[in-house]
Parts: sequence; C-alpha cells; structure tokens
Amino acid sequence: MEKEKLQIINDNVKLLLEKYPKLRNPFLRKQAHWRYWKDFGNLGYVMTEEMYVKSISAETISRAIRAIQEKYPNLRPTRDLEHKQLEMMNEHKNYYSKNK
Repeated sequence: MEKEKLQIINDNVKLLLEKYPKLRNPFLRKQAHWRYWKDFGNLGYVMTEEMYVKSISAETISRAIRAIQEKYPNLRPTRDLEHKQLEMMNEHKNYYSKNK
C-alpha cells in the first residue's frame, strides 16, 4: 500500500480515537472497524460484500490503531483494559496450546 494512503489511514484513525474514546478499548476493535468504514468510507448502515471487498481492510485499521496508540499514549486504553486484554490473551494461549 502506498505510503501516502497509509498516512491518511493513520490520520483518520487518530481522529476516530479522539472523537470516540470508547474505541480505544481493544475489546471494541470490530466497532472501531465499522466506525472507520462508516466515517471515512461510503458505508451506510448496510455493507454489501462488494463494499466490504473495496474497503480498507480491518487488519490495516487495527494496525493503524496500534501504531497511533504507541505514538500517542493519551489515546491508549486504560490500564485496567490493558490488563484484561493480557489476561484474555493468556487464557486463549493456554487453551489452544493444550489442544495441540
């Protein structure tokens, strides 16, 4: 992806995290993707498969969120939410490592 396009995505994500603080929560990542497509794409309340395919990927949006939160600590989730995310990651890791 072009460097200019990535910069626009990062700028848009920063605006999103400033405008909607609840989207800083790592547990609301799908909501952040949807809001990005709604605010910066041509998404109404319905997204067709064609619209989804043409949209910025959810992974790109997630990476931009992580990059912005790394660069701007004031846009990070609370420590409590970060702890909960780590606990959940460890639970998943333990569960899936036992099932191999």
